[in-house]
Amino acid sequence: MIGPPGAGKGTQAEKLAARYAVPHVSTGDMLRDQVERKSPIGLVVKAAVDKGELVPDNILLDLVRIKIACADCNRGFIFDGFPRTLFQAQWLNSHGGRNLTAIEISVDHDEVLRRTAGRQRIDDKTDTVEERLKVYHAQIAPVIDYYKGQSQIIRVDGNKSVDEVFESIVNIIGDPDPGWLKETSKGGVAELGPISDAIAEYAAKNPRRG
Repeated sequence: MIGPPGAGKGTQAEKLAARYAVPHVSTGDMLRDQVERKSPIGLVVKAAVDKGELVPDNILLDLVRIKIACADCNRGFIFDGFPRTLFQAQWLNSHGGRNLTAIEISVDHDEVLRRTAGRQRIDDKTDTVEERLKVYHAQIAPVIDYYKGQSQIIRVDGNKSVDEVFESIVNIIGDPDPGWLKETSKGGVAELGPISDAIAEYAAKNPRRG
C-alpha cells in the first residue's frame, strides 16, 4: 500500500488482509513498537521521525526481513506504507516473492492535512506532516515510476469514503486468492540474506507479539 500520511493505508490494508486471508504488515506499527520499547532501534527511529525524515533503509529492511520470514507470510502479505524508496521497491521485488502489486491511494494535499489535524501521534504535528509530505513526494515518485515500468501498480482515489476506496481496490484485484497473493515456488518468500547482528539479537530477546 502506497500513499501519503492520512491516506487510509492502514484501514484499507486491514480490510484487504481480512478479505484475502493474508497478514497486514504495517511498517509504521513495527517502528512505533520499537519506539515504545525504547530499544536502540527505537531511538534511531524517533530521531528520524522528530525531524520528519524517513527511517534509514538498513533498519527498516532488517525488520521487514524478519517479518516476511514468518510462516504466516508464506501465502502472501499486504504491506502498509512500504516500500517508500526506489531501493526498497527493488529490494522487495527481489526478496518478497513473485507477483507483487503496488496499490497507490492518492489523496489531495489539503485532505491529508485535514485528516491528520485531529490525530495525536507525535509525528502528526502540522509542521512535521508538511515536512513528511515533502519527503514523501520527493522519494515516492521514483517508486511509482518503477512500478509503472514493471506493470505492478494500480491507483485509486483516496479522497472517497473508506468503503468506496475498498470497493475500487477489490474491483481491480478481483476475487480472493488472486495470483499475486499465491505463495512462491520456494514456499512464499525468497531466501533471506544475513541480517545485522543487532537486529537479530534484539529479535531473539523480543519475540513477535500476537
